Amino acid sequence: MSELILEFYEDVLERVRDEIGASPDYEVGGKFVGWIEGDFDASSRSWRRELAKLRIVVGGFIDDGPLADRSAVHHYSDNEYQFRVYQRLIQEHPDVEFLGLWHSHHPNGYAELSGGDHHTGHALVNDGRYAHDLVLSSLALDEHGLTRQGHHLFLRGHRQMLRISPRSVQLRKGTSPISAALGRATEAVLAAGRPAAQPTEGDRQAAIAFDNRWLAGFPWLKPVLRREMVVWAGETVVAGERVKAVYAYEDGYGAPPAAVLSAQQSGLTLKAVLAEPGARARRLHDALGALSEALRHWQGDEGSSRIEQAPSAETGERPGTVLAGDAV
Repeated sequence: MSELILEFYEDVLERVRDEIGASPDYEVGGKFVGWIEGDFDASSRSWRRELAKLRIVVGGFIDDGPLADRSAVHHYSDNEYQFRVYQRLIQEHPDVEFLGLWHSHHPNGYAELSGGDHHTGHALVNDGRYAHDLVLSSLALDEHGLTRQGHHLFLRGHRQMLRISPRSVQLRKGTSPISAALGRATEAVLAAGRPAAQPTEGDRQAAIAFDNRWLAGFPWLKPVLRREMVVWAGETVVAGERVKAVYAYEDGYGAPPAAVLSAQQSGLTLKAVLAEPGARARRLHDALGALSEALRHWQGDEGSSRIEQAPSAETGERPGTVLAGDAV
Protein backbone atom coordinates (compact mmCIF):
# COMPACT_ATOMS: atom_id res chain seq x y z
CA MET A 1 0.00 0.00 0.00
CA SER A 2 1.33 3.43 -0.92
CA GLU A 3 2.03 6.03 1.75
CA LEU A 4 2.37 9.81 1.71
CA ILE A 5 5.95 11.04 1.29
CA LEU A 6 7.27 14.17 3.01
CA GLU A 7 10.64 15.11 1.56
CA PHE A 8 13.10 17.77 2.74
CA TYR A 9 16.10 19.08 0.88
CA GLU A 10 19.26 18.69 2.93
CA ASP A 11 20.08 22.41 3.03
CA VAL A 12 16.59 23.21 4.35
CA LEU A 13 17.22 21.10 7.45
CA GLU A 14 20.65 22.72 7.86
CA ARG A 15 19.00 26.16 7.87
CA VAL A 16 16.55 25.02 10.54
CA ARG A 17 19.42 23.91 12.77
CA ASP A 18 21.21 27.21 12.18
CA GLU A 19 18.10 29.19 13.16
CA ILE A 20 17.77 27.23 16.40
CA GLY A 21 21.47 27.51 17.19
CA ALA A 22 21.39 31.27 16.76
CA SER A 23 18.43 31.67 19.13
CA PRO A 24 18.86 29.40 22.16
CA ASP A 25 16.47 31.33 24.41
CA TYR A 26 13.35 31.77 22.28
CA GLU A 27 11.26 29.89 19.76
CA VAL A 28 11.99 30.30 16.05
CA GLY A 29 10.20 29.18 12.93
CA GLY A 30 9.16 29.95 9.39
CA LYS A 31 6.83 29.27 6.48
CA PHE A 32 7.52 26.24 4.25
CA VAL A 33 7.54 26.66 0.48
CA GLY A 34 7.88 23.97 -2.16
CA TRP A 35 5.70 21.62 -4.17
CA ILE A 36 2.83 19.18 -3.73
CA GLU A 37 2.92 16.33 -6.24
CA GLY A 38 -0.46 14.70 -6.77
CA ASP A 39 -4.09 15.69 -6.31
CA PHE A 40 -5.97 15.77 -3.03
CA ASP A 41 -9.55 16.62 -2.12
CA ALA A 42 -10.23 16.48 1.62
CA SER A 43 -13.98 16.19 0.99
CA SER A 44 -13.65 13.16 -1.26
CA ARG A 45 -14.80 9.74 -0.06
CA SER A 46 -11.40 8.45 -1.19
CA TRP A 47 -9.40 11.16 0.59
CA ARG A 48 -7.28 8.60 2.44
CA ARG A 49 -6.18 6.94 -0.81
CA GLU A 50 -5.53 10.31 -2.41
CA LEU A 51 -3.51 11.47 0.59
CA ALA A 52 -1.44 8.29 0.52
CA LYS A 53 -0.35 9.05 -3.06
CA LEU A 54 0.92 12.58 -2.35
CA ARG A 55 4.51 13.69 -2.24
CA ILE A 56 5.17 16.96 -0.39
CA VAL A 57 8.59 18.41 -1.23
CA VAL A 58 9.89 21.15 1.07
CA GLY A 59 12.27 23.30 -0.96
CA GLY A 60 12.82 26.02 1.60
CA PHE A 61 11.30 28.22 4.26
CA ILE A 62 10.83 31.94 4.72
CA ASP A 63 12.26 32.97 8.08
CA ASP A 64 10.00 34.52 10.72
CA GLY A 65 11.09 38.06 9.92
CA PRO A 66 12.49 41.16 11.62
CA LEU A 67 9.27 41.99 13.51
CA ALA A 68 8.50 38.47 14.72
CA ASP A 69 7.17 38.26 18.29
CA ARG A 70 9.06 35.50 20.09
CA SER A 71 9.77 34.21 23.57
CA ALA A 72 10.64 30.90 25.21
CA VAL A 73 6.98 29.86 25.08
CA HIS A 74 5.42 31.54 22.04
CA HIS A 75 6.17 32.42 18.42
CA TYR A 76 4.36 34.78 16.05
CA SER A 77 5.85 35.43 12.62
CA ASP A 78 6.15 38.75 10.81
CA ASN A 79 3.47 37.84 8.27
CA GLU A 80 3.81 40.97 6.16
CA TYR A 81 7.52 40.37 5.67
CA GLN A 82 6.94 36.69 4.81
CA PHE A 83 4.26 37.61 2.31
CA ARG A 84 6.56 40.09 0.54
CA VAL A 85 9.41 37.57 0.37
CA TYR A 86 7.04 34.98 -1.12
CA GLN A 87 5.78 37.42 -3.74
CA ARG A 88 9.36 38.06 -4.86
CA LEU A 89 10.24 34.37 -4.82
CA ILE A 90 7.44 33.37 -7.17
CA GLN A 91 8.64 35.88 -9.73
CA GLU A 92 11.57 33.50 -10.30
CA HIS A 93 9.80 30.26 -9.44
CA PRO A 94 6.08 30.61 -10.25
CA ASP A 95 5.41 26.95 -9.45
CA VAL A 96 6.49 27.28 -5.81
CA GLU A 97 3.63 27.10 -3.32
CA PHE A 98 3.05 27.75 0.35
CA LEU A 99 3.02 24.38 2.14
CA GLY A 100 2.73 25.15 5.82
CA LEU A 101 4.87 26.17 8.74
CA TRP A 102 7.38 25.05 11.32
CA HIS A 103 8.51 26.32 14.69
CA SER A 104 10.62 25.14 17.59
CA HIS A 105 9.99 24.22 21.21
CA HIS A 106 13.69 23.94 22.01
CA PRO A 107 13.66 26.56 24.83
CA ASN A 108 10.80 24.87 26.72
CA GLY A 109 11.06 21.19 25.77
CA TYR A 110 7.32 20.83 25.12
CA ALA A 111 7.05 17.75 22.90
CA GLU A 112 3.66 18.41 21.29
CA LEU A 113 1.91 21.11 19.32
CA SER A 114 0.20 23.55 21.66
CA GLY A 115 -3.47 24.44 21.64
CA GLY A 116 -2.54 27.63 19.81
CA ASP A 117 -0.66 25.61 17.18
CA HIS A 118 -3.75 23.48 16.61
CA HIS A 119 -5.92 26.57 16.27
CA THR A 120 -3.51 28.09 13.74
CA GLY A 121 -3.42 24.92 11.63
CA HIS A 122 -7.18 24.50 11.52
CA ALA A 123 -7.83 28.20 10.89
CA LEU A 124 -5.34 28.32 8.03
CA VAL A 125 -6.47 25.24 6.13
CA ASN A 126 -10.15 26.19 6.48
CA ASP A 127 -9.62 29.74 5.30
CA GLY A 128 -11.43 30.01 1.97
CA ARG A 129 -8.51 32.02 0.55
CA TYR A 130 -6.06 29.14 1.01
CA ALA A 131 -5.40 27.13 -2.16
CA HIS A 132 -4.93 23.59 -0.79
CA ASP A 133 -6.88 21.15 1.34
CA LEU A 134 -3.96 20.45 3.65
CA VAL A 135 -1.41 22.38 5.71
CA LEU A 136 1.87 20.97 7.00
CA SER A 137 2.88 21.84 10.56
CA SER A 138 6.28 20.67 11.80
CA LEU A 139 7.82 20.92 15.24
CA ALA A 140 11.52 21.01 16.18
CA LEU A 141 12.20 19.95 19.76
CA ASP A 142 15.91 20.63 20.28
CA GLU A 143 19.19 21.64 18.62
CA HIS A 144 18.87 18.71 16.20
CA GLY A 145 16.11 20.64 14.41
CA LEU A 146 13.56 18.85 12.27
CA THR A 147 13.90 15.08 12.36
CA ARG A 148 11.63 12.26 11.20
CA GLN A 149 9.36 12.95 14.18
CA GLY A 150 7.06 15.90 14.76
CA HIS A 151 5.32 16.42 11.41
CA HIS A 152 1.56 16.92 11.21
CA LEU A 153 -1.17 17.64 8.67
CA PHE A 154 -4.33 19.67 9.10
CA LEU A 155 -7.04 18.90 6.52
CA ARG A 156 -9.83 21.16 5.36
CA GLY A 157 -13.13 20.25 6.97
CA HIS A 158 -11.56 17.66 9.28
CA ARG A 159 -11.49 18.07 13.04
CA GLN A 160 -8.60 15.72 13.68
CA MET A 161 -4.94 16.50 13.08
CA LEU A 162 -2.95 13.74 11.35
CA ARG A 163 0.54 12.72 12.39
CA ILE A 164 2.92 11.87 9.56
CA SER A 165 4.67 8.56 10.10
CA PRO A 166 8.44 8.85 10.59
CA ARG A 167 8.95 6.29 7.82
CA SER A 168 7.25 8.72 5.41
CA VAL A 169 9.84 11.45 5.99
CA GLN A 170 12.72 11.42 3.53
CA LEU A 171 15.86 13.43 2.88
CA ARG A 172 16.83 14.67 -0.56
CA LYS A 173 20.57 15.21 -0.76
CA GLY A 174 22.02 18.47 -1.96
CA THR A 175 20.80 22.04 -2.32
CA SER A 176 17.23 22.97 -3.10
CA PRO A 177 16.74 24.51 -6.57
CA ILE A 178 15.04 27.52 -4.99
CA SER A 179 17.58 28.26 -2.23
CA ALA A 180 19.48 30.94 -4.15
CA ALA A 181 16.29 32.66 -5.31
CA LEU A 182 14.88 32.57 -1.79
CA GLY A 183 18.06 34.22 -0.52
CA ARG A 184 17.80 36.96 -3.14
CA ALA A 185 14.13 37.55 -2.34
CA THR A 186 14.90 37.81 1.37
CA GLU A 187 17.75 40.26 0.83
CA ALA A 188 15.65 42.41 -1.50
CA VAL A 189 12.77 42.70 0.98
CA LEU A 190 15.09 43.52 3.87
CA ALA A 191 16.91 46.12 1.79
CA ALA A 192 13.69 47.73 0.60
CA GLY A 193 12.31 48.14 4.12
CA ARG A 194 8.62 48.52 4.74
CA PRO A 195 6.31 50.52 2.50
CA ALA A 196 5.55 53.95 3.90
CA ALA A 197 1.81 53.39 3.66
CA GLN A 198 -0.20 50.21 3.33
CA PRO A 199 -3.09 50.08 0.83
CA THR A 200 -6.58 49.73 2.22
CA GLU A 201 -8.88 46.80 1.52
CA GLY A 202 -10.72 49.08 -0.89
CA ASP A 203 -7.47 49.73 -2.75
CA ARG A 204 -6.84 45.99 -3.01
CA GLN A 205 -10.32 45.24 -4.31
CA ALA A 206 -10.08 48.06 -6.86
CA ALA A 207 -6.72 46.78 -8.12
CA ILE A 208 -8.03 43.24 -8.48
CA ALA A 209 -11.16 44.39 -10.32
CA PHE A 210 -9.11 46.55 -12.70
CA ASP A 211 -6.67 43.73 -13.45
CA ASN A 212 -9.48 41.22 -13.99
CA ARG A 213 -10.88 43.49 -16.69
CA TRP A 214 -7.76 43.95 -18.77
CA LEU A 215 -6.44 40.44 -18.16
CA ALA A 216 -9.62 39.08 -19.76
CA GLY A 217 -7.69 39.68 -22.99
CA PHE A 218 -5.24 36.97 -21.85
CA PRO A 219 -7.68 34.14 -21.00
CA TRP A 220 -4.86 31.67 -20.32
CA LEU A 221 -3.93 33.70 -17.22
CA LYS A 222 -6.17 32.65 -14.33
CA PRO A 223 -6.43 34.24 -10.86
CA VAL A 224 -5.23 32.07 -7.97
CA LEU A 225 -4.70 32.85 -4.30
CA ARG A 226 -1.18 32.58 -2.94
CA ARG A 227 -0.50 33.66 0.62
CA GLU A 228 -3.57 35.92 0.72
CA MET A 229 -2.59 37.69 -2.52
CA VAL A 230 -4.37 37.27 -5.85
CA VAL A 231 -1.86 36.24 -8.53
CA TRP A 232 -2.63 35.53 -12.18
CA ALA A 233 -0.80 32.47 -13.50
CA GLY A 234 -0.97 30.22 -16.53
CA GLU A 235 0.76 28.75 -19.55
CA THR A 236 0.89 29.68 -23.22
CA VAL A 237 3.02 28.84 -26.25
CA VAL A 238 5.55 31.35 -27.59
CA ALA A 239 7.70 30.60 -30.63
CA GLY A 240 6.70 26.94 -30.33
CA GLU A 241 7.81 26.65 -26.71
CA ARG A 242 5.69 26.23 -23.58
CA VAL A 243 5.91 29.33 -21.39
CA LYS A 244 4.76 29.74 -17.78
CA ALA A 245 3.62 33.21 -16.78
CA VAL A 246 2.91 34.95 -13.48
CA TYR A 247 1.46 38.42 -13.02
CA ALA A 248 1.72 39.62 -9.42
CA TYR A 249 2.28 42.53 -7.07
CA GLU A 250 5.59 41.36 -5.66
CA ASP A 251 5.76 44.17 -3.07
CA GLY A 252 2.03 44.38 -2.31
CA TYR A 253 -0.81 46.27 -3.95
CA GLY A 254 0.84 49.61 -3.22
CA ALA A 255 3.71 48.89 -5.63
CA PRO A 256 3.74 48.32 -9.42
CA PRO A 257 2.94 44.76 -10.55
CA ALA A 258 5.25 42.69 -12.74
CA ALA A 259 4.85 39.91 -15.27
CA VAL A 260 7.41 37.11 -15.41
CA LEU A 261 7.51 34.83 -18.46
CA SER A 262 9.53 31.62 -18.12
CA ALA A 263 10.23 29.44 -21.18
CA GLN A 264 10.33 25.83 -19.99
CA GLN A 265 12.65 24.22 -22.55
CA SER A 266 15.28 26.92 -23.10
CA GLY A 267 15.20 28.31 -19.57
CA LEU A 268 14.87 31.87 -20.86
CA THR A 269 13.10 34.23 -18.45
CA LEU A 270 11.77 37.72 -19.06
CA LYS A 271 10.43 40.13 -16.47
CA ALA A 272 8.49 43.30 -17.26
CA VAL A 273 7.31 45.81 -14.66
CA LEU A 274 3.85 47.08 -15.64
CA ALA A 275 3.65 50.32 -13.69
CA GLU A 276 1.33 52.37 -15.92
CA PRO A 277 -2.21 50.97 -15.45
CA GLY A 278 -3.57 52.08 -18.81
CA ALA A 279 -0.68 50.52 -20.71
CA ARG A 280 -0.49 47.13 -19.01
CA ALA A 281 -2.13 45.10 -21.78
CA ARG A 282 0.14 46.68 -24.39
CA ARG A 283 3.24 46.17 -22.23
CA LEU A 284 2.38 42.51 -21.69
CA HIS A 285 1.96 42.09 -25.45
CA ASP A 286 5.36 43.77 -25.89
CA ALA A 287 6.91 41.39 -23.36
CA LEU A 288 5.47 38.34 -25.14
CA GLY A 289 6.80 39.70 -28.44
CA ALA A 290 10.23 40.30 -26.93
CA LEU A 291 10.31 36.78 -25.53
CA SER A 292 9.29 35.38 -28.93
CA GLU A 293 12.14 37.27 -30.56
CA ALA A 294 14.60 36.11 -27.91
CA LEU A 295 13.46 32.49 -28.23
CA ARG A 296 13.88 32.53 -32.00
CA HIS A 297 17.36 33.99 -31.55
CA TRP A 298 18.18 31.35 -28.92
CA GLN A 299 16.88 28.57 -31.13
CA GLY A 300 18.97 29.89 -34.00
CA ASP A 301 22.09 30.10 -31.84
CA GLU A 302 21.48 26.68 -30.24
CA GLY A 303 20.92 28.18 -26.84
CA SER A 304 24.07 30.29 -26.64
CA SER A 305 22.35 33.35 -25.18
CA ARG A 306 20.43 33.53 -21.89
CA ILE A 307 17.79 36.18 -21.35
CA GLU A 308 17.28 37.21 -17.77
CA GLN A 309 15.43 40.49 -17.34
CA ALA A 310 13.48 43.02 -19.35
CA PRO A 311 13.68 46.63 -18.19
CA SER A 312 10.68 48.46 -16.85
CA ALA A 313 8.58 50.40 -19.30
CA GLU A 314 9.60 53.49 -17.36
CA THR A 315 13.33 53.22 -18.17
CA GLY A 316 12.91 54.99 -21.48
CA GLU A 317 14.45 52.12 -23.40
CA ARG A 318 12.70 50.52 -26.34
CA PRO A 319 9.83 48.30 -25.07
CA GLY A 320 10.79 44.66 -25.22
CA THR A 321 14.55 45.24 -24.92
CA VAL A 322 16.04 42.26 -23.13
CA LEU A 323 19.04 42.60 -20.88
CA ALA A 324 21.51 39.95 -19.82
CA GLY A 325 22.40 39.81 -16.16
CA ASP A 326 21.68 38.11 -12.87
CA ALA A 327 18.52 36.06 -12.46
CA VAL A 328 15.36 38.07 -11.94
